[in-house]
Amino acid sequence: MRQPDTFELSVGRYARERLGAATKVVRYGDDYGERDMFLVSGADFPDYGVTSYATVGLSKIAQHVGEKQVHVEILGACASDIDGFDNVISSCVFDSVRNKTNIVHGSHVVDIISQYSLSNTMKHIVFVSPFLFPEFEKIRIDEIDIYWLMAIPISDDELEFLVMHGVDALEDEFERAQIDIYDIQRASCVTQP
Repeated sequence: MRQPDTFELSVGRYARERLGAATKVVRYGDDYGERDMFLVSGADFPDYGVTSYATVGLSKIAQHVGEKQVHVEILGACASDIDGFDNVISSCVFDSVRNKTNIVHGSHVVDIISQYSLSNTMKHIVFVSPFLFPEFEKIRIDEIDIYWLMAIPISDDELEFLVMHGVDALEDEFERAQIDIYDIQRASCVTQP
Protein backbone atom coordinates (compact mmCIF):
# COMPACT_ATOMS: atom_id res chain seq x y z
CA MET A 1 0.00 0.00 0.00
CA ARG A 2 1.33 3.41 -0.99
CA GLN A 3 2.11 5.81 1.82
CA PRO A 4 1.27 9.51 1.49
CA ASP A 5 4.13 11.67 0.23
CA THR A 6 5.32 14.79 2.06
CA PHE A 7 2.96 17.06 0.08
CA GLU A 8 -0.06 14.87 0.93
CA LEU A 9 1.05 14.67 4.56
CA SER A 10 1.08 18.48 4.75
CA VAL A 11 -2.38 18.83 3.19
CA GLY A 12 -3.72 16.01 5.40
CA ARG A 13 -2.28 17.55 8.54
CA TYR A 14 -3.91 20.89 7.68
CA ALA A 15 -7.29 19.18 7.17
CA ARG A 16 -7.04 17.07 10.33
CA GLU A 17 -6.26 20.12 12.45
CA ARG A 18 -9.53 21.71 11.28
CA LEU A 19 -11.99 18.81 11.17
CA GLY A 20 -12.33 18.34 14.91
CA ALA A 21 -10.95 15.82 17.36
CA ALA A 22 -12.33 12.60 15.84
CA THR A 23 -10.57 12.42 12.46
CA LYS A 24 -9.28 9.55 10.40
CA VAL A 25 -7.54 9.19 7.05
CA VAL A 26 -8.55 6.52 4.53
CA ARG A 27 -6.93 5.65 1.20
CA TYR A 28 -9.33 5.17 -1.73
CA GLY A 29 -8.56 3.50 -5.05
CA ASP A 30 -10.34 3.85 -8.37
CA ASP A 31 -12.28 1.01 -10.00
CA TYR A 32 -9.33 0.12 -12.23
CA GLY A 33 -6.64 -0.05 -9.56
CA GLU A 34 -4.69 2.66 -11.38
CA ARG A 35 -5.10 5.65 -9.07
CA ASP A 36 -5.52 6.34 -5.41
CA MET A 37 -6.16 9.28 -3.13
CA PHE A 38 -6.57 10.00 0.56
CA LEU A 39 -9.63 11.35 2.34
CA VAL A 40 -9.71 12.87 5.82
CA SER A 41 -13.00 12.53 7.68
CA GLY A 42 -14.14 14.27 10.83
CA ALA A 43 -17.06 12.98 12.89
CA ASP A 44 -19.56 15.41 14.44
CA PHE A 45 -18.14 18.33 12.50
CA PRO A 46 -19.27 21.03 11.90
CA ASP A 47 -22.39 19.81 13.74
CA TYR A 48 -23.32 16.80 15.84
CA GLY A 49 -24.49 13.92 13.64
CA VAL A 50 -22.58 15.21 10.61
CA THR A 51 -19.39 13.80 9.11
CA SER A 52 -17.16 16.09 7.08
CA TYR A 53 -14.62 15.10 4.45
CA ALA A 54 -11.52 16.71 2.95
CA THR A 55 -9.65 15.36 -0.05
CA VAL A 56 -5.88 15.09 0.02
CA GLY A 57 -3.91 15.19 -3.21
CA LEU A 58 -6.30 16.58 -5.84
CA SER A 59 -4.35 19.83 -5.63
CA LYS A 60 -1.35 18.16 -7.29
CA ILE A 61 -3.32 18.47 -10.55
CA ALA A 62 -4.04 21.92 -11.96
CA GLN A 63 -7.64 22.86 -12.67
CA HIS A 64 -8.44 25.67 -15.10
CA VAL A 65 -10.35 28.92 -14.78
CA GLY A 66 -10.09 30.34 -18.27
CA GLU A 67 -6.35 30.65 -18.95
CA LYS A 68 -5.48 30.55 -15.26
CA GLN A 69 -4.44 27.38 -13.43
CA VAL A 70 -5.65 26.77 -9.87
CA HIS A 71 -5.12 23.98 -7.39
CA VAL A 72 -8.05 22.83 -5.26
CA GLU A 73 -9.09 20.31 -2.65
CA ILE A 74 -12.70 19.32 -1.96
CA LEU A 75 -14.66 19.55 1.27
CA GLY A 76 -18.00 17.85 1.84
CA ALA A 77 -20.41 17.17 4.69
CA CYS A 78 -23.31 14.78 5.08
CA ALA A 79 -25.44 13.27 7.83
CA SER A 80 -23.31 10.61 9.53
CA ASP A 81 -25.96 7.93 9.12
CA ILE A 82 -25.56 8.07 5.30
CA ASP A 83 -23.15 5.36 4.26
CA GLY A 84 -21.24 6.11 1.07
CA PHE A 85 -20.88 9.89 0.86
CA ASP A 86 -17.13 9.40 1.22
CA ASN A 87 -17.24 7.41 -2.03
CA VAL A 88 -19.02 10.30 -3.77
CA ILE A 89 -16.28 12.74 -2.72
CA SER A 90 -13.46 10.39 -3.74
CA SER A 91 -15.21 9.68 -7.05
CA CYS A 92 -15.22 13.41 -7.81
CA VAL A 93 -11.42 13.33 -7.54
CA PHE A 94 -11.14 10.26 -9.78
CA ASP A 95 -13.54 11.85 -12.29
CA SER A 96 -11.30 14.92 -12.43
CA VAL A 97 -8.15 12.84 -12.89
CA ARG A 98 -9.53 10.26 -15.34
CA ASN A 99 -12.04 12.34 -17.34
CA LYS A 100 -10.35 15.74 -16.93
CA THR A 101 -13.46 17.13 -15.25
CA ASN A 102 -12.55 20.65 -14.20
CA ILE A 103 -13.24 21.22 -10.50
CA VAL A 104 -13.53 24.95 -9.91
CA HIS A 105 -16.06 27.28 -8.30
CA GLY A 106 -19.42 26.74 -10.00
CA SER A 107 -18.46 23.57 -11.87
CA HIS A 108 -20.35 20.32 -11.41
CA VAL A 109 -20.06 16.55 -11.76
CA VAL A 110 -23.11 14.88 -13.27
CA ASP A 111 -24.66 11.65 -11.92
CA ILE A 112 -21.88 11.08 -9.38
CA ILE A 113 -24.36 10.48 -6.51
CA SER A 114 -26.58 8.31 -8.71
CA GLN A 115 -23.69 5.83 -9.04
CA TYR A 116 -24.06 4.97 -5.36
CA SER A 117 -27.89 5.05 -5.04
CA LEU A 118 -27.68 7.26 -1.96
CA SER A 119 -30.61 9.51 -2.73
CA ASN A 120 -33.90 9.60 -4.58
CA THR A 121 -33.65 13.36 -5.07
CA MET A 122 -29.99 14.40 -5.27
CA LYS A 123 -27.93 13.09 -8.22
CA HIS A 124 -25.12 15.53 -8.94
CA ILE A 125 -22.47 17.66 -7.19
CA VAL A 126 -21.81 21.38 -7.58
CA PHE A 127 -18.67 23.06 -6.19
CA VAL A 128 -19.02 26.30 -4.24
CA SER A 129 -17.04 28.38 -1.77
CA PRO A 130 -16.70 26.53 1.55
CA PHE A 131 -19.11 28.64 3.59
CA LEU A 132 -19.62 25.79 6.10
CA PHE A 133 -15.87 25.63 6.69
CA PRO A 134 -14.55 29.14 7.45
CA GLU A 135 -11.47 27.61 9.08
CA PHE A 136 -10.30 26.33 5.68
CA GLU A 137 -8.40 29.12 3.99
CA LYS A 138 -6.04 29.22 1.03
CA ILE A 139 -2.79 27.47 1.98
CA ARG A 140 0.60 27.34 0.29
CA ILE A 141 2.52 24.06 0.21
CA ASP A 142 5.61 23.46 -1.92
CA GLU A 143 5.06 26.70 -3.86
CA ILE A 144 1.45 25.68 -4.69
CA ASP A 145 -1.51 27.81 -3.58
CA ILE A 146 -4.35 25.47 -2.62
CA TYR A 147 -7.98 26.61 -2.53
CA TRP A 148 -10.84 24.72 -0.88
CA LEU A 149 -14.20 24.10 -2.53
CA MET A 150 -17.29 22.58 -0.99
CA ALA A 151 -19.24 19.83 -2.74
CA ILE A 152 -23.02 20.21 -2.48
CA PRO A 153 -25.45 17.55 -3.72
CA ILE A 154 -27.99 18.91 -6.21
CA SER A 155 -31.07 17.61 -8.02
CA ASP A 156 -31.81 17.43 -11.75
CA ASP A 157 -33.82 20.66 -11.56
CA GLU A 158 -31.08 22.42 -9.57
CA LEU A 159 -28.51 21.31 -12.16
CA GLU A 160 -30.65 22.70 -14.97
CA PHE A 161 -31.06 25.95 -13.01
CA LEU A 162 -27.28 26.09 -12.45
CA VAL A 163 -26.56 25.69 -16.16
CA MET A 164 -29.16 28.32 -17.11
CA HIS A 165 -28.53 30.94 -14.42
CA GLY A 166 -25.09 30.29 -12.88
CA VAL A 167 -23.79 29.30 -9.49
CA ASP A 168 -24.49 32.62 -7.75
CA ALA A 169 -28.18 32.39 -8.62
CA LEU A 170 -28.30 28.79 -7.41
CA GLU A 171 -26.66 29.74 -4.12
CA ASP A 172 -29.27 32.49 -3.74
CA GLU A 173 -31.95 29.80 -4.15
CA PHE A 174 -30.22 27.63 -1.52
CA GLU A 175 -30.30 30.55 0.90
CA ARG A 176 -33.88 31.51 0.06
CA ALA A 177 -35.05 27.94 0.69
CA GLN A 178 -32.76 27.48 3.73
CA ILE A 179 -31.79 24.01 2.47
CA ASP A 180 -30.33 21.46 4.83
CA ILE A 181 -26.90 20.94 3.24
CA TYR A 182 -26.40 17.71 5.21
CA ASP A 183 -29.63 16.06 4.03
CA ILE A 184 -28.91 14.10 0.85
CA GLN A 185 -32.64 13.24 0.68
CA ARG A 186 -33.81 16.86 0.73
CA ALA A 187 -36.33 18.18 -1.76
CA SER A 188 -35.10 20.27 -4.67
CA CYS A 189 -35.21 24.00 -3.90
CA VAL A 190 -36.07 24.85 -7.51
CA THR A 191 -38.49 23.28 -9.98
CA GLN A 192 -38.01 23.63 -13.69
CA PRO A 193 -41.10 23.79 -15.95
